This record gives sequence, C-alpha cells and structure tokens, in this order.
Amino acid sequence: MCPGTVIMAFLQRNEPEKVRSAIDTAQVPYQPDALGLTWTDVERTLVTIAEYNRTVRHFYTICDEVIWDPPVLQKIRRYLSTAHAALGGVRENSFGR
Repeated sequence: MCPGTVIMAFLQRNEPEKVRSAIDTAQVPYQPDALGLTWTDVERTLVTIAEYNRTVRHFYTICDEVIWDPPVLQKIRRYLSTAHAALGGVRENSFGR
C-alpha cells in the first residue's frame, strides 16, 4: 500500500515529501525491495494500472495522464530509493501527455 501512496503523491505533485516523511516517521517501509517486490513487479503494475482502473474500477486517475516510458519509470524508481532532499521539486509536465 505505501509504495502506491508515495508514487501517487509524487505523480500528482501532492506534497510528496510530506507523504514520504509521514510514512518514514511511522517507520513503514515503502521501498519495493523491503516489501519483497522487484522493480519489475512495480513497473508492470504501473504500466497496467490505468487500464485496470478504467475497465474494472471505472476510475480516471493521474495514471491515465502519465506516459509510462523508461524516463518516467526511472524517475519514480529514483524517488522511491533516494533521500528526501536529493530530488528537490517535481517539475510541471514531467510525466504526462
């Protein structure tokens, strides 16, 4: 659950550092490897979640706006694995269509 929360806050530019800090304070792991997940697992989920949300849950989310190309996936991977201050801000139009 927490990897998704951190990733969605990051993609939505919705105070991602505040979200990550709260999860860190609670000492809840969100790095995939700490949860027994591979990056391939995470990537596979991210590139298919928009279709799943549309067809099964009938939701429209930020995932529908993201272009799931290697640079975006790498930004997310880096964000999950770096210290809070390392990335600075998230630029507008960094991910989407």
